[in-house]
Amino acid sequence: MNPAGVAFYHRLIDALIDAGIRPIVTMYHFDLPEALDAKGGWTSRDTVDAFARFSEVLFAEYGSKITYWLTINEQNMMILYGEAIGTVKPGMPKSAVYQANHHMMLAQAKANILCHQMVPGAKIGPAPNISVCYPATSHPEDVLAADDFNAIRNWLYLDMAVHGRYNNVAWAYLEELGAAPSVAAGDLELLTNAKPDFIAFNYYTSATVGRASGESSDAASVGDQQIVVGEAGVYAGAVNPYLGRRSSVGRSIRSASGRPSGPSGIVTNCRCW
Repeated sequence: MNPAGVAFYHRLIDALIDAGIRPIVTMYHFDLPEALDAKGGWTSRDTVDAFARFSEVLFAEYGSKITYWLTINEQNMMILYGEAIGTVKPGMPKSAVYQANHHMMLAQAKANILCHQMVPGAKIGPAPNISVCYPATSHPEDVLAADDFNAIRNWLYLDMAVHGRYNNVAWAYLEELGAAPSVAAGDLELLTNAKPDFIAFNYYTSATVGRASGESSDAASVGDQQIVVGEAGVYAGAVNPYLGRRSSVGRSIRSASGRPSGPSGIVTNCRCW
């Protein structure tokens, strides 16, 4: 632990509170300590335990000052677009990527439990990047492609965070891809018992996809945050001529809140252009 770093954040939090600002702390935002990265990063279960120890320090140091905690920022973006944003090493096999994803889920679960144990009255939840995915047309294959992308992009992360289980469509995709993670004894029990108090999500744009051709042309530069979307044989990126990028945040909120969830609320950060 770095005492100077701990002291810095005490001063920062105190200054915000003195200014009438209620801080909301994001515990993890893309940056993994180099020492952990050298040992395999999130592909190693040791990182799950390291994150739990990190969480204990945060709650012990700042729990008396902070009510709202966000566990992991945009985990789905780290997995889906990790090479573009630097959280996945180039060429990493999908099996390793989704094993890392599973470990992040476990780390988040441990943080939820620790928060509720150490900071009574505090509230904690994940902060994925959620975007409603429209079908390119009413053709059944386009609708199924959109359902698949919604599951891979959104429900995989929301269902696990809230219900502690893998979304069935997303799990079938992982099995077909040969990327289903190894689930150790006790993992599912941990995930099921770790309930968030709310869901916080970042919203940028909607997405539109259609049936896949199986060719490289399935990937198109019409995706999230201007990153290519589409996967050969699964779904193809498409342009929605009826919807501007600024106009569908309400749909994303309705989509996320229209499913049985359990947490007390949904918080969204809209970043539109």
